[in-house]
Amino acid sequence: MSIEQEVWNTISRKDYLSTIDVLKSDEEGTFQVDTFLNPTTKKSVTLEAADGGCLELIKYLIDQRNVDPNQKHQKNGVTSLHLAARGKHTSIVEYLLTQSSIDVNAQDRDEYTALHYAALNGAKDIVQLLIARHDTKVDIVDYQQRTPLMRAVEQCFTDVAHELIVKAKAKVNIQNNHGWTALHYASYNQRKIICEMLLKHGAVSTIKDREGHQALYWGYGHWFNEDNPYACACPHH
Repeated sequence: MSIEQEVWNTISRKDYLSTIDVLKSDEEGTFQVDTFLNPTTKKSVTLEAADGGCLELIKYLIDQRNVDPNQKHQKNGVTSLHLAARGKHTSIVEYLLTQSSIDVNAQDRDEYTALHYAALNGAKDIVQLLIARHDTKVDIVDYQQRTPLMRAVEQCFTDVAHELIVKAKAKVNIQNNHGWTALHYASYNQRKIICEMLLKHGAVSTIKDREGHQALYWGYGHWFNEDNPYACACPHH
């Protein structure tokens, strides 16, 4: 069996420690670990390790095989940091952030950063790690002009919203491509605590969306208005 087959066999079983053993057995270095892709997922070994949550394999690849920690998926553009944040693999995120070359603001095909993924998945500890860095762009927007704060509020993660608003000083009046602010999301979801938090930290309640509605409008139960672009699908906007 070739090295390539052995590597992907162990990865398909999520037997990542055996993956390390296989790679170590490649004494001549014939296996191009930084460029070879899983034929099914099109992920590199590094991306598979990050997605699967194996810190040991990530460390081996970066420390011993000099793999670029910013390596991206060829199609969707996700990095190991994206996948670790999305999967709530705190130890991997913590390790990746020790790499001097890590791009904490890398964006994937949908322009999500690791902070977007952590925020929308309610990974408070990872959000804390990311915002502790001076170079993290807290207010960076995705393809729909949504900030990490908007994603956290959209998913009703009060503790994450608190981290972003109070500790990271996220801007609260940014509007997405439908004109919604974080307050619109909070009002729509009837999250009183988040609404109060936003208002206390400068949210302007009179900002109107593209339909001409202030945040309070969406708190009155107009959720199934056929003209509402968010009707029945707020979490997707």
